[in-house]
Amino acid sequence: MQKKDYKAYFDKIDAELLKISPRKDIMLLRVIASIIPVVCFGLDALYGMPVLYWLGIPFYLFFLGIYLESFLKAALLMRKVSAELLIVLVMVVTLIDGEPLSGAMMAWFIGLGLYISFTIIRKNRDKIFPPERTDSSLRIDKFLFVYHGLKIIHYFQRKWYLETNRSFN
Repeated sequence: MQKKDYKAYFDKIDAELLKISPRKDIMLLRVIASIIPVVCFGLDALYGMPVLYWLGIPFYLFFLGIYLESFLKAALLMRKVSAELLIVLVMVVTLIDGEPLSGAMMAWFIGLGLYISFTIIRKNRDKIFPPERTDSSLRIDKFLFVYHGLKIIHYFQRKWYLETNRSFN
């Protein structure tokens, strides 16, 4: 398969996941989906109720699939290894070992940490770099900046320096 075929496949899956995601956030869906098996497996471990164990297995497989899709997307499209690799491997190993509570708790903790950190980064990025300010020239305290993402073009810095030094001489 070509890279564009993968992209179309992952875009279709992401569109379906966004339909059921709260606040249209797939990371939040992962955190919420991982809580259900943790509760089911935890109550089974405390009270010895196998019904809760078997009730937790489909939810465990569902959120394992969500993390697997995210890992495959990162590996195949972006050619990068992400935190989802660790989550998927631990979840598969603990499921094979017969202790899915450990995998579910680990996935929940890591997923919650990722969700919190990415939410903070997203909110701060929107405050610092509003979308309308990118790719535009701004004059801030008599210093010309040209934004292209996070890069500041040094040519304009040098040009400003030469202009200001000429005016003082």
